[in-house]
Amino acid sequence: MQQAHDALKAVLNTPHGQVRHNLVRSIQTTVKARGISQAAGAQQCGFARTRFTRLMGKSAITIFSLDALIDIASRMQIPVAIQVTEDDPGDAAQCELAL
Repeated sequence: MQQAHDALKAVLNTPHGQVRHNLVRSIQTTVKARGISQAAGAQQCGFARTRFTRLMGKSAITIFSLDALIDIASRMQIPVAIQVTEDDPGDAAQCELAL
């Protein structure tokens, strides 16, 4: 259990992980707000119910890639906009996700 927690913490400590986390939360919130069942959600996303169950779980950000999450959001008609900004030319670019 601690190993899973450490993996989740490591992902969240990266900008990429933060974007994935925000996208997973948005998908999960939308599913709950729309009252989408596991069977209906799995069908809409185009995968098995067990995979949809994983999407709704706490470790979803360690299981699903950013590409997969964007595809899932699109299939669920959740608008996603990604903006990359660079405050200082010497700094690494920052990525923000607007849902």
